[in-house]
Amino acid sequence: MKQKPYRLFIYYLLILIRGFFNLFSYGVGVRVGRFLGRVIFYLLGKERKKTIDNLKLAFGAQKTDREIYLIARAVFENYGMITAETQLIHKI
Repeated sequence: MKQKPYRLFIYYLLILIRGFFNLFSYGVGVRVGRFLGRVIFYLLGKERKKTIDNLKLAFGAQKTDREIYLIARAVFENYGMITAETQLIHKI
């Protein structure tokens, strides 16, 4: 089976991410992951919009636009923290 070039790129990107997070202790690494999740929230407008739209669908009129926005940002922060945790699990 022929390998697609983007898969190789993703593989090396994951190795780079693991090496980056290994520079930190577990606690610092998780905080860095949270920060990076917030940065990605602001950089990836299309994904941010999809997340906000899905949250509006899920919550309807129960939440204000501001609350939806804050929840969406927390979702990205959580993804960043989870990414860091999976790379630092051996340090627990």
